[in-house]
Order: sequence, then C-alpha cells, then structure tokens
Amino acid sequence: METTSNVTPFNILIAEDDDDYIFLFARALNHCRPESVLMRAVNGLEVLTILKDESVVLPDLIFLDLNMPLMSGHQCLKEIRNNSLYKEIPIVIYSTSPDEEDMESTFNEGADLYIVKSSNTKQNIKVLEKIFCNNMEIFNNRKKENYIYFADRL
Repeated sequence: METTSNVTPFNILIAEDDDDYIFLFARALNHCRPESVLMRAVNGLEVLTILKDESVVLPDLIFLDLNMPLMSGHQCLKEIRNNSLYKEIPIVIYSTSPDEEDMESTFNEGADLYIVKSSNTKQNIKVLEKIFCNNMEIFNNRKKENYIYFADRL
C-alpha cells in the first residue's frame, strides 16, 4: 500500500444512511488519504442533487448503498450511468445484500465494484483501505470475475 506522503486526495461521494458506516469510511480514508473529501448523501435523490450542483467538485468515486429511502441504489445507479457527465466516475455498490441477482443487475447497470458489507468492523475498514490506499487501480480493469468482494473474506 502507498504511504500517505505521496498520495493524491480523493473526492468521494457516499450514499449511506447509517452513521456507523460513514465513520468507517472516514477512518479508512483518513488512514490512506488524509487530505481527501468525503461527501455524504442519505439517499439516491441527494446523490443526484449533489452531482448536479455546479458549485461542488465532481467526485472521483461514488459509493452507493442499495437499500436507501426515497430512491434506491439501483435507481440512482441507472440515473448516474444515463448521464454522460458522470459516465467515467467509478461506482462501488456497498451493501449488506449478498444476493446474486443484485450483484448481476448492478454489474449490468454499470457499477464497477460490489462490496458485501461485513458485520466485522475491521474487515469493512480493510476492504475500504484496499480501495483508498491503492490509487484506485482496482478500477482499471472492469471484469465480472473481479467485481465482487466480500468484506468477510479479505
């Protein structure tokens, strides 16, 4: 993993309604990229509002939970991928759902990575650090066989 002295900060947008997971993101991000910015939305509608706000720098990476109020992660993913301005932004599905249908459909809808959340805090941090500390190399080669990560298995 890279050291924090020579890393580029990220702008990350996360759609997550659980404060505990926001804390995990902040902890992992601060460990790997302390100068980064973490923007939070609590539902898919807020994600789209943030993306459309011209005063906000577009994120380098978006994390979507699937089960959100007002607009699901599935619908938000479709909306983002249907807009050419956001087409190149990597999107990670970060969900408790191990359902193969969710994994298949989000891959087909254009998500770049699917992470199944763990009940173990350390495992969740570990998988997030894998993304944040490795300069997003994980997104360089979008293949179905590299698409799914189970935080419990890292």
